[in-house]
Amino acid sequence: MNIDVIKEMSIEYIENIYAISINYLKNNNNIEIKNLLEELELMEEKIKECRSIDELNNYKNILDDLINKIEGIIHE
Repeated sequence: MNIDVIKEMSIEYIENIYAISINYLKNNNNIEIKNLLEELELMEEKIKECRSIDELNNYKNILDDLINKIEGIIHE
């Protein structure tokens, strides 16, 4: 699969999780979610800028961990 397609799919995923998290924060003041969202924003920038598939795969692994943490908090 083309690296640009993978990057675009990852960014869409980030945007969706970000929107869900912001909605959660409207009802719950959770500092951990706020911190994870900052990390998510940094990861989005790194994904946009990366040029190699290996680098992108590493970022995707980190992204998966971040998203799992966010979903774990939201679904508590």
